[in-house]
Amino acid sequence: MNILTGALGIGCLALGGLLAVQTSALQACRLDKSELQKSFEIERKDAAIAQNKALDKLRTDQQIIVAQYQGALNDSRQELANANRNVAAARRESDSLRNQAMFAARALADATTPDSSVREYAIAVNGLFSNCQRDYQDMAAKAQGHAVDVKTLIAAWPTLPNTSK
Repeated sequence: MNILTGALGIGCLALGGLLAVQTSALQACRLDKSELQKSFEIERKDAAIAQNKALDKLRTDQQIIVAQYQGALNDSRQELANANRNVAAARRESDSLRNQAMFAARALADATTPDSSVREYAIAVNGLFSNCQRDYQDMAAKAQGHAVDVKTLIAAWPTLPNTSK
């Protein structure tokens, strides 16, 4: 019986040692789990902060682009209105000159000039001049409109200021 009691005692001691080792290992795992959870929370907060910063930068960049685009459109509208006023003023001036030339041609035709070919030539030149003036004005107005469109496209193209940080 002594051997059995000794073996039982040694078995109990071994079992107790095993339980002690397992308990310390379990506590170490719990500590590691707690540290991992803390580390995860820190990483999650850092990621949320980084995401918020990125969203703020995106919003700022978007506001810059929208302001640049709207400014270009407003400038373009103003420039087009100025060009249209200039075209209207040029047309009025041209119409005035054309009327003066027609009056001169009629006066020449009504005059008692012996050479009728000079009168016919003046009338023909005046008509041709009128047609050329009108076509030139139309072409200039269209060219001005195209120039304004090109400026608008260039100015409204989305670009961000070169910020190196």
